[in-house]
Amino acid sequence: RAVIVVGMFGWLFWNLVYFSAVQDYLPDLPREGDGPLSPYLAYGLINVVTNLLYFGGAWYFGDVAYRSARSRAELEQRTAELAAERERTRTQAVAIERLRISRELHDVVAHHVSVIGVQAGAARRVIAKDPDAAAASLSSIEASARDAIDELHGLLGTLRADEAPEAA
Repeated sequence: RAVIVVGMFGWLFWNLVYFSAVQDYLPDLPREGDGPLSPYLAYGLINVVTNLLYFGGAWYFGDVAYRSARSRAELEQRTAELAAERERTRTQAVAIERLRISRELHDVVAHHVSVIGVQAGAARRVIAKDPDAAAASLSSIEASARDAIDELHGLLGTLRADEAPEAA
């Protein structure tokens, strides 16, 4: 920009100096006048001021447009970073929730299997002495196994429901 402005003003001053000696250039403007400025000098100053305004305005508005473009680019970059961070946070939250569900699943299944083991041991001990108590214990084992299966299906259904949006 500076080279263009310096070149333009160099060309302007060269033309003003060169054409000040050429009498046929702007013949209506005398080179010397009665007032403090000659009309040709006033013409030259008007050209210089006009060019200063045009180039100054172009320089200023160019800087403003450049700063605006940089701000917009930085804002777009920050927006992309925030979107990526939001996606990482969402993924992390899903992983944490799945971990919680898997721990709960482990606890439920472990509890029911422990109860089944205790009841099976009790049924084995009393089967010869008290068949009715053994049958009750086996019924309890059956109910506990069904409860475990139902809870297992429910938790697995929850896990599968969480996976569905990601697969889509």
